[in-house]
Amino acid sequence: MTGLAALEQQIALALRRPASLWLLMLLAGLPLAFAAWLLLAPEIMVSQQSVTDLLFNLAGAWQLQHGRVQHVDFHEAVGALNFWLTLAGFHLTGFSPRAFLVGVVLMTAALFVFAVIVAWRRLPLLAATTFVLFICLPALMPTNVGHIPDSFTFAMAYNRYGWGAIGILCLMLFVPPQDATAQRSIDLACGLLLLLLMYYVKITYFLTGLGALALALCISEHIRAQRGLWLLLGLLAIGNALAPHSHAYLADIGWALQSGLANTGLSRILLQGILGNNIELAAYGVGFIAAFSLWRQRLAPLRLPLAALFLIVASVALFTQNTQIRGLPLGMVLLFMLYAALLPQRALSSPAALLALLLLPAMTILASAGSLAAYFHSAVPSANLLIVESTNIRQLAVPKRGAAHGALRPQTIYFDSLLQAASLFSNGQRRPGRIQLLDRVNPLPFMLGFEPPRGADLFWEPTAPPRAAETVLGDADYVLLPKASTAPGFSEALHLRYAPYLAQHFPQREETALWILYSRAPRP
Repeated sequence: MTGLAALEQQIALALRRPASLWLLMLLAGLPLAFAAWLLLAPEIMVSQQSVTDLLFNLAGAWQLQHGRVQHVDFHEAVGALNFWLTLAGFHLTGFSPRAFLVGVVLMTAALFVFAVIVAWRRLPLLAATTFVLFICLPALMPTNVGHIPDSFTFAMAYNRYGWGAIGILCLMLFVPPQDATAQRSIDLACGLLLLLLMYYVKITYFLTGLGALALALCISEHIRAQRGLWLLLGLLAIGNALAPHSHAYLADIGWALQSGLANTGLSRILLQGILGNNIELAAYGVGFIAAFSLWRQRLAPLRLPLAALFLIVASVALFTQNTQIRGLPLGMVLLFMLYAALLPQRALSSPAALLALLLLPAMTILASAGSLAAYFHSAVPSANLLIVESTNIRQLAVPKRGAAHGALRPQTIYFDSLLQAASLFSNGQRRPGRIQLLDRVNPLPFMLGFEPPRGADLFWEPTAPPRAAETVLGDADYVLLPKASTAPGFSEALHLRYAPYLAQHFPQREETALWILYSRAPRP
């Protein structure tokens, strides 16, 4: 046997080597632990764009810290788990932006557990390790899905969590365990927990998960073998979503739909969802053709092409409901499905074919790792960064230069404005009180350590239906109006909407170059 042939044989054996649970945890866990260290180790936290999303998350966790109930005391259409994670970070690291990073690591740890359990039972060691890293590293990555790796932002982390959770669920539903006698109650428990996780992260992933479960009940033999239990599991998840304790959450989702936040336009679906992801969709299309061909040759069940088609359609549907440039991570689960389907077909599953199926997720892993390494290198004090040195957002840093993100103001101007607003309460001349900020996000209560007001939206959308003045301002002691808001004309529109209520209850007390301060008149 030549050296090349021997090498090929060793590669073939490695690609088929069964997954050991402990070895899988070691091979995937060590890189993830190092990646988490890269995220947590820097003394400062750098956000290059969309910093309002990070402040929005901290503001939501601060509401929970004060015993507020989401969807009742404050309103937001994304699930409460996003804020509970940061709240856990508060208790572990104190009141600072780093609490958000701790929440990211906690969610990644949960995804790691689910991914290991599911992949270990379905894929050989190398493919299982690749799957776990493919799911978990993007959750840690300090950029949004589809953005360039060094575009650091902690915006919309819930989408990274959602992509990972739905990917794990679909692998579990559409790929049977390699050991047909394996304990299947583990899958049932994972399925229910993943559906609940997605429900409390973002409703679109939950609905996609229910769609995947419905399809699996029809086409997946290992799911149909326990159809009664899986049907009960789905009904439990739906029952939780429709139960009285979820009505306020559903009301906030309905409010968001009225605001026009659901993207249903043909241009969004066609131009961005399909043509904007043409290379990925072409790769997935090749995967679907391969799955269909395997079924036509009776080398795979009909489940394979049907599940492949679902993954592609669901990827585009989820993309259209996210704020991201490109990227369809769910579709890559198709490649792992093909890997599992080819293993018994030795005539087709050459080492080259199996390695080719892992190439695209491996590139995703490489991009995520590169993003974390670049963040670690960049998160050091420098003359190019504005580093906040006071309030509860100390050690948060933004670039001093750079164009505005879209129509938003540059972040340095935004931070200078926030710090000036905080200074209005830092000289001891005003008693602590509940501050309502007439802008898209209200980070001031968290920054100052003040009790937050009840009633308002956590992230105000300019297109949202107006809430009553008493709802928004009735619990506030102070109202701050920025002279330049984070969305052009938005603060001015809010001020116009609530001017009569302000005139009656909140006399103007002070005006600076950037702010107008109102405080409540003595209550009758």
